[in-house]
Amino acid sequence: MKDLTRDSITLHVLTMAAPMAVIMLVSVAHQLITLYFISDIGAHAIAGVSAAGNVAFVVSALGQVLNVGISAMVAQSAGRKDFRDISIVHNQSLVLALVCALGTVGTLYLLTPIYMSALTTDEAVATAGVEFIVWASPGYGLLFFFMALSATLRGLGLTGATMAVGVLMIAADAAFAFLLIPGRGFIPAFGLAGAGAAATLAIAISSVVLWVYFHRTEPDVITSRNLQAPRFDVWRRIFDIGLPAGAELALMFLSIALIYVVIRDQGAQTQAGFGIGFRVVQTILLPAAAIAFTAGPIAGQNFGARNTGRVREVFRTTAVIGAMVSLITTALVQWQSTALLSPFGADAATTHAARLFLEPMSWTFAAQGLVYTCGYMFQGLGNTKPALISAAIRFVVFSVPALWLSQQADFRADQVWYLLTASIAVQALLSLWLLQVEFNRKLQPVSHPL
Repeated sequence: MKDLTRDSITLHVLTMAAPMAVIMLVSVAHQLITLYFISDIGAHAIAGVSAAGNVAFVVSALGQVLNVGISAMVAQSAGRKDFRDISIVHNQSLVLALVCALGTVGTLYLLTPIYMSALTTDEAVATAGVEFIVWASPGYGLLFFFMALSATLRGLGLTGATMAVGVLMIAADAAFAFLLIPGRGFIPAFGLAGAGAAATLAIAISSVVLWVYFHRTEPDVITSRNLQAPRFDVWRRIFDIGLPAGAELALMFLSIALIYVVIRDQGAQTQAGFGIGFRVVQTILLPAAAIAFTAGPIAGQNFGARNTGRVREVFRTTAVIGAMVSLITTALVQWQSTALLSPFGADAATTHAARLFLEPMSWTFAAQGLVYTCGYMFQGLGNTKPALISAAIRFVVFSVPALWLSQQADFRADQVWYLLTASIAVQALLSLWLLQVEFNRKLQPVSHPL
C-alpha cells in the first residue's frame, strides 16, 4: 500500500467521505420524507410514525450484522481470487436474508401493537404507529436482500452501484409518498397506510434493480440452489464478525424506546417533537459520520502494513476534521433551529418541543463525532468489542437516571435531553480512553500522546 503523508491522508479521507455521506443519507431519508408528508395529518401521526419507525433500528442492527460479516468475508475471498468461496458466501447471505426477512415481518406484525401500547398512552398515537408498520413491514423484510447484495458488492470493491440505487430508493420513496399519503388526481388518500406502502414499494423496486445489476456485472459470482443449503459454519463466521456492530444499533433502539416510554405522559406533541428533532439530528450528523467511517478502512490498511504511526495519524486527521464539521453544524443549529424544523410544517407546540430537544443536543455533535471515529478505528484495528462496551455503559448511565427522573412529580422532558447530553459526553471520553488502551496494546509506543 502507498505510504500516506498527512496531506494525502486528509485528501483520502475527504474523497472517501463524500460518497459515504450519500449512502448514509439513504438510512435516514425514508423517515424524513415520511415525516414531511404526514405532518399535515397531525401530531398524533408524527408521534406514532416516529415511535414505530424506531423499529427500523432493529432491522438495521440485524442488517448491520449481515452487512459487516458478509462484506468482510467476501473481501477476504476476493483478495485470494477465490470466486467459489465468494459464491458460497453470496448464496448463504441470500438464505440468511430470507430467514431474517420472514422472522422480522412476522415479529413486527405480532408485537407492534404491544410495543406501541408500551410507548404511549395516547390511543391515536398507538393506532397510527401500528397502521404504518403494517404497510412498511414487507419493505423492511425486503431490505435484508438489498443489504446482502450491497454487502457482497462492497466486499468486491464496488460501492458506486449501491450508492446510485440508494439515491433511486430515496427518489421512489418521495414519489410514492407524494402520491399515496395525501392522494393525487385519481389516486385516493391512503394517509399513514400510504406512508408505509411508499417505503415498501421503493425498497422493492430498488432491490430488483440492484439484483439485475449484480447478475449482469458479476458473472463469476454464481447464484445456485445447490449452494443455498444452509451452511451453519458460514452463518457462524458472518455473525462472529458482524455481531458487535449490530449490538450497538440494538442498544440505540433500546435507548430511543426508553425515551418514548419516559416521556409518554408528556403528550403527543412532546413525542412528535422528539421524533422530528431526532431525525434532524441524524441528518445533521451525516457529514461527521461519513468522515469517521473513512477511519476504519484507512487505519486497517496501515495497521495491516505495520505503519503504526500512520494509524495514529489517521485517527488525529479524522478526529480533527470531524470536530471542525461538528462545530459548524452546532453553530447552525444554535443559530437557525427554527428554520431547520420549519419544513415539517408541525404545529407550534410540536415545533417548540422539537427545539427543546434539538438545541441542547447540538452541543453533543463533536462528542458524537468522536464516538463515531473511535468506533471505526476499533474496526480498523480488528476489535469492535471496546465500541460495544462504551455504548453499553452509555446506555446504563442514561437509562437508570432517566427512569428515576420520570417518576418524579416535577419531571419535564428537557431533563431527559440534558441527561442524554451528559451520557454522550461520558461515552466519548470512555471511547477515547479505550482507543488509547488499544493503541498501547497493538501499536508501537510513540513519544507523543494520543
